Amino acid sequence: MPSVLQNLEALLGFGLLAHAALQITQNPTWWAYVPVYAVPALLAVFQKPRNATWRAASSLAIVAGGLYTAFLLWTYTAIDSTPTLTLAEGKNLAPISFGALLISFIRITQDKISQPVHYIRTTIILAVAVISLYALITSLQYF
Repeated sequence: MPSVLQNLEALLGFGLLAHAALQITQNPTWWAYVPVYAVPALLAVFQKPRNATWRAASSLAIVAGGLYTAFLLWTYTAIDSTPTLTLAEGKNLAPISFGALLISFIRITQDKISQPVHYIRTTIILAVAVISLYALITSLQYF
């Protein structure tokens, strides 16, 4: 039986999936953003932390989402400091960073640390979560 936290995570995943479906129908460049947060959303809805495929997919989603979030945050911050440019694409940072934050949170709350190498894995996941939270807060300026 799923816990209240897992149900909340699944509900947030459904929200991200609904946003992804909306972007596919309305945004001509959806392919550049939607897959990065649709995969973590699907993983949040269908949580199988003991399944090796789920764990591998969530690891890839964390790394890809974290790198993409950091890159977009860096790029948008550099562009945003130019007074003559407006950045309409900045709204895409919020769902990407939220997807990375969501799947990072799920992994941190469900992982068990039983070997020293697990501390390294958890530190990487925590770093992605912190960067994603910062990017999520920063992306609010684009709305």
